[in-house]
This record gives sequence, C-alpha cells and structure tokens, in this order.
Amino acid sequence: MSGYCKVRFRCARSGNATAGLVLPAERVRGASYSSLSRYFPAAAFARIRSPWLDVSPPFDEAAEALRFCFPENGPEH
Repeated sequence: MSGYCKVRFRCARSGNATAGLVLPAERVRGASYSSLSRYFPAAAFARIRSPWLDVSPPFDEAAEALRFCFPENGPEH
C-alpha cells in the first residue's frame, strides 16, 4: 500500500474522537494500537474509553487524505 491515510481513534461508546492525522500508508498497515497512539497527545487519548481505530482509504497525496472526512459515527459496520 502506498500513499497516505488519515487515522483517528474514536470511542465506540460515546463517539468522542481524536483529531485525524495523516500518515504514510505503509506506516499504518500492520501497525498496532499502541504504536499509532504514540502520535496522539495523551490528553486527547484519555477521553477515549473503548478505542476504535478509523482509517481512511489510501490517497496519492497527503492533502487529499487531509481533506477526507470520516462519517459521523465512523465507518459503516
């Protein structure tokens, strides 16, 4: 996988979410929750009780990934 993805953590219960970060897609693929959570401030992560990771599809340009908007309640289940 090449390109860029936007990632965020979202609370499965409350819907609270961290800000989205754009990372190279190869860094996201196969990464663990703990390795990705290091990119987010501890204060932002503290409000996430039941973490769920949202990942956008890969985009060729970082700016495209940054413009991506996650659905209101996360990806379709």
